[in-house]
Amino acid sequence: MTTSLFSYGTLEIPEVISAVTGRTFDSTTAVLPDHARFLLHGETYPGVVHSYRSEVAGVLYSGVDSDSLALLDLFEGEFYRRQTVHVTTRSRRRVAAEAYLVPPEYEVLLSQQPWEREHFVAQHLSGFLAYCRTFHGDQTRRLSMDPAAR
Repeated sequence: MTTSLFSYGTLEIPEVISAVTGRTFDSTTAVLPDHARFLLHGETYPGVVHSYRSEVAGVLYSGVDSDSLALLDLFEGEFYRRQTVHVTTRSRRRVAAEAYLVPPEYEVLLSQQPWEREHFVAQHLSGFLAYCRTFHGDQTRRLSMDPAAR
């Protein structure tokens, strides 16, 4: 079984989701209504929270398998909570998808500064990809996932 995943930060970058999961997925742009994206204090990545009359642009991945979701759950950790949301694609189709949102108890850790993809790519992507690849190798071994079977 596969699902759709809406990504709005580092995971919207194809190289990042591939480094974390070891897979590539079909994707399209999408918008999450009534949410806003902010940088976490002292970090290079964002979180999304509910916010009326705001919207967050991102990427909708399709065909995300259960092994990839298990890796993504570990990668996102306790700070983010995977929830079902409804996004609108560029073709104006409304789609149910999973997304990693910041739960209310962690909202205080968000700054009011917006996350800028271009800045992240230019300043932080290289080191972040190295971290993601190490994470993938460590977790697939720990979970006894066979990369050749993917």
